[in-house]
Amino acid sequence: MRRFFLVSISFRLVALVAAGALLLSYLSLVVNPVHFSLPAFFGLFFIPIAVVNAVLLLLALFRRSRSAWIPLVALLPSLLFLDPYFHLGNQKVSEVVGADQVRLVTYNVGRFAGHRKEMTRRECQQEILDYLRETDPDIICLQEFYISDTSRLHTILKDYPYRHKHLFRLKGGTWFGNLTVSRYPILDRGRISFKGSTNLSIWTDVQVGSEIFRLYNNHLESFNISFTRLVKRLRGSGEEFSEELNQLQEKMTRSNLKRVEQVNVVLEHIEQSPYPALVCGDLNDTPMSYTYRHLSKGRKDTFVEAGEYLAGTYSTFWPLLRIDYVFVPEHFGVLLHHTERLPWSDHYPVATDLCLYSSRL
Repeated sequence: MRRFFLVSISFRLVALVAAGALLLSYLSLVVNPVHFSLPAFFGLFFIPIAVVNAVLLLLALFRRSRSAWIPLVALLPSLLFLDPYFHLGNQKVSEVVGADQVRLVTYNVGRFAGHRKEMTRRECQQEILDYLRETDPDIICLQEFYISDTSRLHTILKDYPYRHKHLFRLKGGTWFGNLTVSRYPILDRGRISFKGSTNLSIWTDVQVGSEIFRLYNNHLESFNISFTRLVKRLRGSGEEFSEELNQLQEKMTRSNLKRVEQVNVVLEHIEQSPYPALVCGDLNDTPMSYTYRHLSKGRKDTFVEAGEYLAGTYSTFWPLLRIDYVFVPEHFGVLLHHTERLPWSDHYPVATDLCLYSSRL
């Protein structure tokens, strides 16, 4: 009897901790990490925390435990937040006769370093360029684009006459940064630099027919953490793991604060734009975040509109992490959203087909 009581109490404590973690992840959408950073930490792990709560609910139901209400109550709000992560299917916008259509791809190419160790940088670059050629987008937004000699830029993606870039020079004399290329005219362009960071946003005013929109190609602050190292520490002593966990939390807190500053700078720029904003790129944050909530506000998330099944874009922890996005003006129709699981970067490319002037329907 005593053993049963101890098991029951232990289960209830675990369920309460898991439920508390999930409730904190919900708060990450509304709480600015500058004021309170803990919800942002749990928001990053929303999906695995939700899965833990679901498992606890099933166990409680199997055991006919009265504690089942704890994970059940914690999970109910998650139904409101699943759209940016998972879809069984969507009612896509129909093509409009006479309306302009645009295919856009955003892709963090990881400096062409090759996610598979046996690949050379040149081989990785060629595979990615072949993919882009086959996908045949009208506009391409690349982050962590790498080139050893900028005089060769005109030979890469040469079918795109309009382009804008901002590259940082590395110690070895090579370059990396953001690149936007387009088949449609670029009327104006510029960059948004972030203080003390090589992350940035570049913007271009693109004209498609009579429609002009401002395209933001973003690469926001990353967490700069190594989960592989964390796992290795887990296999070692408890003290080593505890130290690594503390460093992880500190890094995540710093990156969250930097990213909030960067998001606010981009939002201020968007407010001054004379054209509707299309925001895309590697935002290095999940849908349960301040970043997602504010950059998607007043815009459509192309996955929510036309995506199917799982939305993960970070290959190392697919399908748990979605950090690459396309947010389009509300009067754009979204015909397609596709994430191709390719092995050449730690990110997957996001492709979307857009129908302009859908507001005329």
